[in-house]
Amino acid sequence: MPVLSNLWRIYLFVITSSITALVLLGVFQWNKVKQDADTELRYLNNVSFTSTRAMLSYQKSIFDSLSDEIVALDLTNDIDKLNEMVKRVVKNNSEVTAIMVRDPEGGLILTSGEIANTDGLPSLLSDPITQYNFQRALAQNALVIGNNRFIPWLNKQVIGVHYAVRQKGKVIAVLTSAIEHSIDGSAWNNSQLTRGTILQLFRDDYHFIYSSRPQYKKNPKEYLIPIPEEMVNYFIDQLQIQAGISSEELRSSGQLISVNALFEPGMDALFTIRYEPYYRYYTLSSIERSSLYGNFLPKFIWQIAIIIAFNILLFLMFNFFNREQKKSQKRLLFQANHDQLTGLPNRYYLAEHFHSWSQACEGRFALFFIDLDNFKVINDHYGHATGDKILIEVAQRIEAQFKDLNIRHGGDEFIIFIPENDGAYLVQLANNFINDLMQPITADNTEFSVTSSIGIVCAPSNGQELGTLLSKADIAMYEAKKHRNEAFLFSDELEQRSAYNTAIERELRTAVERDEIAMMYQPQIDSNTGNTIGVEALVRWNNRELGNVPPSDFIPIAESMGLMNELGQFITLRAIEEIEEVCQQTGPLRLSINVSVQQLLTEGFFEFFQEEIKRRGNDNLSLMLEVTESMFIEDLKLAVFVLQRFSDIGVEISLDDFGTGFSSLSLLADLPIHELKIDKSFIDKILTDEKAKRLMHSIISIGKDLKLTTVAEGVEDQEQLAVLQFFGCDLIQGYYYSKPLSKADLLAFLLTSDNKVLGKN
Repeated sequence: MPVLSNLWRIYLFVITSSITALVLLGVFQWNKVKQDADTELRYLNNVSFTSTRAMLSYQKSIFDSLSDEIVALDLTNDIDKLNEMVKRVVKNNSEVTAIMVRDPEGGLILTSGEIANTDGLPSLLSDPITQYNFQRALAQNALVIGNNRFIPWLNKQVIGVHYAVRQKGKVIAVLTSAIEHSIDGSAWNNSQLTRGTILQLFRDDYHFIYSSRPQYKKNPKEYLIPIPEEMVNYFIDQLQIQAGISSEELRSSGQLISVNALFEPGMDALFTIRYEPYYRYYTLSSIERSSLYGNFLPKFIWQIAIIIAFNILLFLMFNFFNREQKKSQKRLLFQANHDQLTGLPNRYYLAEHFHSWSQACEGRFALFFIDLDNFKVINDHYGHATGDKILIEVAQRIEAQFKDLNIRHGGDEFIIFIPENDGAYLVQLANNFINDLMQPITADNTEFSVTSSIGIVCAPSNGQELGTLLSKADIAMYEAKKHRNEAFLFSDELEQRSAYNTAIERELRTAVERDEIAMMYQPQIDSNTGNTIGVEALVRWNNRELGNVPPSDFIPIAESMGLMNELGQFITLRAIEEIEEVCQQTGPLRLSINVSVQQLLTEGFFEFFQEEIKRRGNDNLSLMLEVTESMFIEDLKLAVFVLQRFSDIGVEISLDDFGTGFSSLSLLADLPIHELKIDKSFIDKILTDEKAKRLMHSIISIGKDLKLTTVAEGVEDQEQLAVLQFFGCDLIQGYYYSKPLSKADLLAFLLTSDNKVLGKN
């Protein structure tokens, strides 16, 4: 299932919120419509209730007055006077349409109205329709509401009211009047009703007195049908449920009660109901759901339309933003996974796609780890802008030759994946690329020939995981870098060597603490006198796990780890302390100490050395620092400055391994050095190689011309010694006289020979 972006989550939240708001607004407005309808119904009910009661009370007051006169004047026996009086009352009260006087049996005595023919009119007591209410009038000392009926000769719908005239408690006549439905000002005038509202009045026997429903006007016989029993029962139940009042309490209290019967079968309306206990009628106002919808839906439909339009617009906006976001994400993803300078995929791209690429090759491929040689020199001397142009050209040459997966790993390092794992072919391919890369690159009007070192690993033989392959390729690349401009294929032997170097790194950190570092000293003999002039301090490391580790193995590692300053200070202090003790018994000696370029250029090393000389102040011990030609390659001026500082405090400088580097002989006159130390590789050849012999002679002659002491190291036999003595070499160092010795053995050597070599040891 696709994962929604944050943008679409926001859209869903907004649309959900808008729909929720619409629903809540709809609920609020629906409740408001119902509330307004209830308010209107209550008002209508109150008005109808009050006006109906006032109208009936007015009728009763007329009947009371007329009844009193009838009794007082005994008019039941004087029909003419009774008729005159009734007509006068009707004439003086315009609201009264007509008054009939009936006998207690319901027969008509007289009428004030215009009746075309009263013959044959039925007795109200004998008529089943009027019988019930006429009997109630005879039984009650009150105005009784009669039936609702249509009067043909009046062509009007009227409601009859009855009032019994009593003389000494005996009914002597019954006064009957009619109230028109549609008379102006009537409580039941439909013109007072708003659209959808219905007003109904019914007696306590559940027969309608009045209803504004159209079917009652069209068919007056509807008034003869009582309210259905199930509706009556529903009302009784809802009064109890919604208002907490019984039907008896409603009749006795006269309260106005609201009843919600929406969505109820046969009802589906809002009602208000009230009971008038004296005249015994109910006022019922209602509004049907369809009418409420008429008030609610138009506005709500507009709101729905607005929300729909809003959400459509919102969708279009979010869809647009989503497309733009995807484009932006695609750009950002490309930028995150590609090198900004060269456009090549970067290490993040590699981590993301390596597995799929490996699967596509079925796990059989090779990895080239390319590092440009001395690229830092280009950046430092020509600037990073020039360096960047060269990197772009290198990337283009990589892309032109290799078509699969090419990565810029960072800086001047590139990684190339090739779907081949034949070692010989890969080495040839890598060397071909090295040659291609050496073709001149022009940047800023300058031509550069870029060399590179390439480490090669093969999958699956050298591993399958990216981390493993990169680690091994890095090992192979650094092995290639030792020779420069070469490709090197990773091997088990190389891995063992790397593991060995890793073990050296681990153990070297605590070698000084465990007192595993020891000093050995090889005597330096005057070739003419045989006297021991000095010794060279040689460091030895005997590790608990690795055994004897030669300096050529651990010194470069110490430099790469940043431990050389600490280790160098320890070696210097230990050598000075031990040779000082030797000097106390043998006399003056010179101590030569090897120092690396890193040590010499480390801040505080000169001050440390100077402080040690001042603190000890031993005239029997003179110091010499042995440096290699590599010190002068990077920054000649800085090298001269540093060495001159040591020379100024009495420390002599020896140029070690002279002849194996690349320094110009013309620079020797400008360097603050005191000694040339000829490398053993020249000594080994002087008996068999005439060219080496002549070169040796030249070096010694140059030393003499520059007033520099010359030292030959690695002298092992008498023949070599004789040649060196003949050429005038000053000092001899090597196994011919002595191997490197511990402090105790050195002391024994010097004391035995009385500081003068008597013969070969």
